[in-house]
Amino acid sequence: MRRQNVNNANKNTDKVSVVMCVYNGEEYLFEMLSSLLTQTRAPDEVLIFDDRSTDSSVQLIESFIKANCLDWELHINESNKGWRFNFYDAVQRASGDIIFFADQDDIWCENKIEVMSGIMERNGGIFCLCGGLHLIDAQNNAYTRKNSIKTCGDKYDYRVRRLSFYEDLQVFHWNSRLGCAMAIRRELSARLPKFERHKEFAHDMWAVNTAAVLGGCFAVNFPAVKYRIHDKNATAAYCTELRNANTAKTRYAFRERIRIKREALSHNLKYLTLLAESFSDNETGIDKRNYKKLMRVVRFYKKRISLLQNRRRFFAFFGTLRYLDYYVRYLGIRQLAADFVYAVRE
Repeated sequence: MRRQNVNNANKNTDKVSVVMCVYNGEEYLFEMLSSLLTQTRAPDEVLIFDDRSTDSSVQLIESFIKANCLDWELHINESNKGWRFNFYDAVQRASGDIIFFADQDDIWCENKIEVMSGIMERNGGIFCLCGGLHLIDAQNNAYTRKNSIKTCGDKYDYRVRRLSFYEDLQVFHWNSRLGCAMAIRRELSARLPKFERHKEFAHDMWAVNTAAVLGGCFAVNFPAVKYRIHDKNATAAYCTELRNANTAKTRYAFRERIRIKREALSHNLKYLTLLAESFSDNETGIDKRNYKKLMRVVRFYKKRISLLQNRRRFFAFFGTLRYLDYYVRYLGIRQLAADFVYAVRE
């Protein structure tokens, strides 16, 4: 499955597609479209899929395309799919060799396509390339509240590095790699029919984790996107629920934290199981070591879920100690201590 490296002298040889999914995005949509229009390397194909918006999103897109004499394609879904299925379907419609995902409410840095597609053209072993993020709020100001999203900070050197399997794996680092800053190779999207799509699992999780198993997930240290956090996106909603549960001090709140954590672990286990089923241990073209690591993570999540059940939690805790390296290297000692508290507290 791994492609041969592309000669460095060959530039702009790959066709670039951008797939954007839209639903009631009129508030920030113009800024996103404008940042796509002003890219230093124009995409060869732009496909926009509206998921039956009830605001003026469709009219805004149509006007933008007409005013700028663009050949971008606008598709209106026959029914509302939800943003996850919308992206899954959209990526399979793209014909480019390199495919970028676009959200409706961000702002792309002007050289995003040029930098990321150039890197992938020079290295055929990259199946998924993750750029960096700068966080902004609804008013385009820097977003400074604590969160789990990986950013590129104030210093960037355009260094490209292969990510380790566990750096890729989003179940260890929630929202560490977001689709709006990714580019994937067409060979990766061709694997999508092997994955049993689910309404709860996002396209970017699938892309980065599939690339992880294939051994072809890389990151470049440069700010690809100004990622907007506001009260209408999914990131903000999840962070609010988790923050409210973690800051409450009552006995009920402790049980609520247990419930939220158990649901999150069950969600991740279901996802990991579907991901594992899209591969086979005798399949050619996959990194066998990474596949074994994936199966070990599946077993780890089963142990943690057992820990949070109502019965025999204390004994289940000792089962998780077989995976102490995950706590030390990825989840942190604080999480290990928290799991111990969950085990001994009634």
